[in-house]
Amino acid sequence: MAKIASVLALGTRTDAETFENGCTTLGFKPVESLREPSPTMAALRGWFGTKPDWIYFGGHFDEMKLFNEGDTVSIEFKPKRVNLQVGSAKAFFTKGGKFFKLDANPQMILWGGCSVCDTSGQMNTMRKLFGKHVLLGVSGSTSATVINAMLGGGAIPGGKVIPASDHFFGRVTGNINPKGIRDAWMETAKFYVANSSGEYRGFRAVDPDGQVWKIDSSGNVVKGSKVT
Repeated sequence: MAKIASVLALGTRTDAETFENGCTTLGFKPVESLREPSPTMAALRGWFGTKPDWIYFGGHFDEMKLFNEGDTVSIEFKPKRVNLQVGSAKAFFTKGGKFFKLDANPQMILWGGCSVCDTSGQMNTMRKLFGKHVLLGVSGSTSATVINAMLGGGAIPGGKVIPASDHFFGRVTGNINPKGIRDAWMETAKFYVANSSGEYRGFRAVDPDGQVWKIDSSGNVVKGSKVT
């Protein structure tokens, strides 16, 4: 059976499209895509009811909340539920409930927003909500341009485009398993750091068992503190 991917981008982010195209190339069918600056509550309800293997979240992120430009649409993540707000309308979808199915079988979740991996508490909340999976994201600030480059959709600072064999989708092809997914992300991060004109090192991966991986001051992939 083909794997399923679900894409939620609160905005017109190029990295979301690159992720979607990469999943299609890998043979994921279907890709449940909701890429809207201001999706309706009904659209969000439908999206959260999907049962994907891979998930992408894109938008601004701060204090456990994913939100759009202007903060008119937001999703707050809790260990057992998500709280949604669209304009003045509010709703919540509970883990195990009728409208929340994302935790059925996720193998990997990629966060295209800032600060998701800032603290063990934040990473633990995502693991409790979605179950044991490979979590890919960043600590500190990032941008759609950074994530897009990691996925093979654009240049990194300094103008270098990551070669097809070295970006995330190039590396993960033929290695769609927890270790292969984690290594694809972190080895691409290592390449990014080595070839970037900046000093950005915030890339993180978390294994299903809670082991955190990061880039050290020498540009190497190393273990971080384990989360529960």
